[in-house]
Amino acid sequence: MSFPTFSVGSEIPVNTLYKNGGLVVVDDAELSEAEDGFLGGRWFGDKIWEFDYPNQTLSVLNQLPATAHEECHRVQLGFQTNEQDSRTMHFARMPVEVDGQEIDVLLDTGARATLTENGAAHFGRARGSEIGTSFIVRSVFDQWNAKHPEWTVLIDADSVRGQSYPMIEVPQLSVGGYTVGPVWFVVRPDSAFLKYMSSMMDQSIQGALGGSGLQYFRLMVDYPSAIAHFCFD
Repeated sequence: MSFPTFSVGSEIPVNTLYKNGGLVVVDDAELSEAEDGFLGGRWFGDKIWEFDYPNQTLSVLNQLPATAHEECHRVQLGFQTNEQDSRTMHFARMPVEVDGQEIDVLLDTGARATLTENGAAHFGRARGSEIGTSFIVRSVFDQWNAKHPEWTVLIDADSVRGQSYPMIEVPQLSVGGYTVGPVWFVVRPDSAFLKYMSSMMDQSIQGALGGSGLQYFRLMVDYPSAIAHFCFD
């Protein structure tokens, strides 16, 4: 279906990279109670976006501001391409560093956790609430947990289709030359990223960086140029 008509001065920009700028209709059961829809990577893929987490705004930019190159740190993004050298799913790969180890992850502004009773109690939220998060594969989580037993781990904190997963609080994370923290990661099976998500990336990834890590930044993502500008004001 096509995008609906919005009030004057309000709109969601159309993206022609997928379904000729249309929307895919899904069953209500595929969305949470708080959602009416979901805009994914291919919708972002042809524009420059500013995710201003501190000010809680999302903007589409006609061009990068001149100050971006002076005030922000650049991170090169990787995208999978096909035989015609066109991008496939428009999923962006980028490096982060945790505890001296560089890890390739998905840039995932939509990463979220659905809190179990245990998770909700820790964050002071209602059970079933959704929060922004990041993801890490089980094998890396096991390494972190063994090396740093002092890092906070919440057992059975995130619920997905009847299964629950732990969360770990990483004190610091480095991205684009900035070090921020703490950052919460939800654990996922190795196959979820090393096989499934990596099949849609240009290189293998071990997790995703989402709102729990991006919350510290004003982030400008230039999808056409494959560059993310991290601004730490």
